[in-house]
Amino acid sequence: MDNPSPLLSYKIDHRLEQHPDAKDLMINVEIEIIRAGQECDIKRSSFSFSAHEFVKEGYNSLNKEKLYYFLIESGIEDCDTQFMINDMILSVCLIDNGLGGVLTVLLNIRLPSIDPISM
Repeated sequence: MDNPSPLLSYKIDHRLEQHPDAKDLMINVEIEIIRAGQECDIKRSSFSFSAHEFVKEGYNSLNKEKLYYFLIESGIEDCDTQFMINDMILSVCLIDNGLGGVLTVLLNIRLPSIDPISM
């Protein structure tokens, strides 16, 4: 798979809240998208998954499909969207070791500015 567009940048962070009596890990994906030059126009959304749904079900999950289309409708290319989702899945796999609780995956995306001259 190709690397994301050179003008697109993103960062994935995690926050884990362990609950000793919880049997499963829930995944909350929180997204913030900022277009350069338009810092006051921030798009935000969040999606919730079971660990199994997020990691093992591929793109057969309705929530994962909603996440995918949110990113596409925000102006992110298909290959970049797939790259970011796969990167998030990989990062969750590295953390998920049978813990119970809530893992929040924070996806911060910075898009290049829209240059009306080049359009």
